[in-house]
Amino acid sequence: MRICFKILLCLALLACGNKIEDKNKNENGGPASEYGIDELIENDPDNNELYFKRANQSYQSGNFEGALSDLEKAMRLDSTVEDYYFLLADVFTESGNLTNARLTTDAAMIKFPYNADFPLKAAKIEIYRRNYEEGIKLLDNVLKLEISYPEAYFWKGILFKEIGDTNKSISNFQTTVEQDPDFYDAYMQLGLLHSAKKNNFALSYFDNARKVRPEKLEPVYFKGVYYQKIGENKMAVKTFKEVVGEDPQNAKAHFKIGINYYQMDSIEKAY
Repeated sequence: MRICFKILLCLALLACGNKIEDKNKNENGGPASEYGIDELIENDPDNNELYFKRANQSYQSGNFEGALSDLEKAMRLDSTVEDYYFLLADVFTESGNLTNARLTTDAAMIKFPYNADFPLKAAKIEIYRRNYEEGIKLLDNVLKLEISYPEAYFWKGILFKEIGDTNKSISNFQTTVEQDPDFYDAYMQLGLLHSAKKNNFALSYFDNARKVRPEKLEPVYFKGVYYQKIGENKMAVKTFKEVVGEDPQNAKAHFKIGINYYQMDSIEKAY
């Protein structure tokens, strides 16, 4: 099957000496062993899924060149598998080659025009590049494909937060949790934005985040930060002590307890 020329060009450029850093080499300087899958590939060299599996393992271990090499093989054998394009874009992104990451998402959007995940991935790249105008266009395209896509609204919230439009940011994070009541990061963003405005709504959003992820102490910590911000030092101390009760080594919470005692003129307790 034919693979998109743009993708082949990306892979060829990297194969011709445009090296990227591998995070995991063996002591001889070569790629790390890939968990015994080499023998399977040797016995079945036309199995594209085996190349993809090894590429994913290479990616996870930081061996980006190995991942690219195997993705090229997998995609030459079958260029119709969407997961291959996702992984290829991730490899390029993690290795710092955002240009080729975008070439990959562009090719995938042409090949799989009804998959909303590709314009979403492209939008994340553009937000990282601070190309916000392009990012919002891509996110709007996502929502044309899937109007109820929580992650698209979340990233719109991130984009508007970065450009300083707090109201639109809050609106999109609110839509995120309406679409997905278990979206932890959106609750946290809502809590932080309302906390910055000294708005009491922050507390309920942090509480909701804690309900969604009860193992996380971050919502409790930032409730303490909110109480400190509005001058409720006693409640701040109580809240930071909750954090320390679950995580006795939490240096930031200990420091905050001391600061709040100091602000209450409780010098003895502060030390």
